[in-house]
Amino acid sequence: MIYTGTKQPEQSVEDFRTCSLDRHAPLFMKHAPQGRKYTINFPPLRSGKEPPALGPDFITGIWWEDIEALLAFYRSDDYLNIIKPDGQKLFATGSAIHFDAFVQKADRALG
Repeated sequence: MIYTGTKQPEQSVEDFRTCSLDRHAPLFMKHAPQGRKYTINFPPLRSGKEPPALGPDFITGIWWEDIEALLAFYRSDDYLNIIKPDGQKLFATGSAIHFDAFVQKADRALG
């Protein structure tokens, strides 16, 4: 699953990143053992400049065991009572889309 979204408008970029990395991500990993891998991506910060106003403040990728595990998680009490409310405090907007992943590896013999 790929998740994208924006921070709350009153929240600084630094605070949003800290809350995402130090609170929300560990909370998610604790309550979603079906998630095999979790990555959070933020736009790069440049000294003295805010990230671009257009576009998401984050892109997160979560790898699940299978679609059934994903659907079961979204129906779980942990998601409904812990993860979802925390995300609603942290994110102003968000969307998700499911993709089938096809991992490619470089063949070093090809030169």
